[in-house]
Amino acid sequence: MVKLKNLKRKIKVTTYYFPHILRFRGFIRFKRLMKKENAFDANWYLAKYEDIKNKNISAIWHYYEFGWKELRDPSEVFSTEYYLDKYKDIKSLGVNPLLHYIKNGKNEGRYSNQEEDDIELISSSGFFDSDFYLENNPDLGTSKDFALLHFYRWGGLEGRSPSIHFNSSYYLHQYPDIYECKMNPLLHYILYGKAEGRYPDVQREKIDRLRWGGIFDEKFYLESNPDVKNSGQDAATHFYYYGHKEGRAPCPNFNWKYYSK
Repeated sequence: MVKLKNLKRKIKVTTYYFPHILRFRGFIRFKRLMKKENAFDANWYLAKYEDIKNKNISAIWHYYEFGWKELRDPSEVFSTEYYLDKYKDIKSLGVNPLLHYIKNGKNEGRYSNQEEDDIELISSSGFFDSDFYLENNPDLGTSKDFALLHFYRWGGLEGRSPSIHFNSSYYLHQYPDIYECKMNPLLHYILYGKAEGRYPDVQREKIDRLRWGGIFDEKFYLESNPDVKNSGQDAATHFYYYGHKEGRAPCPNFNWKYYSK
């Protein structure tokens, strides 16, 4: 009878403590991984969340146990809310987002914060030319990685252009609402501006005015200039940059002799 009571007591104690032991072991592994990857900034965490500092609790333990569920960030370079909002599959699993990012997400090409996502979007847009940017901004040095970061964080709003295909100064001047919201002009164009019919530079605006102004006849221009048609070039763009200099007519009733007087 005594042995049975002791066995029941041991089972009860084990049942109570076992989950706590497993959770503590999980925390130890988490802590070691964070140290190895330099992924958790305790000083930053306590400075950002003063309520935690006043509770006299370990910063990393708080994030592991409660912080990520409260959408708090472990450092300046990882956004818990962004990661869970962008990757619904991870949110549905109910796992620690920082732990997932380090163990799987990084290798899967997932982003750790909005800035990283935005920079990749600019980089792959075809509108950013690091050589062009550095050549026109010698104060930045020679690092191509820094060139992209600089344009995203500061250069765009300073009116520095990322390539010959996009004029930041023009875009900000033409659309002052973009400057007021402090959004990178190229990023705005990629995400919203193009769909809204905004122009990336003054040349594109003039070409569209030429195209829809009632004077330029695209069908006539291509039929009269088979070399342009065969090249696959846009008719209005060709006329704007080259055709008018070469004396090509934009429409049937256009008289170059009259306009050249």
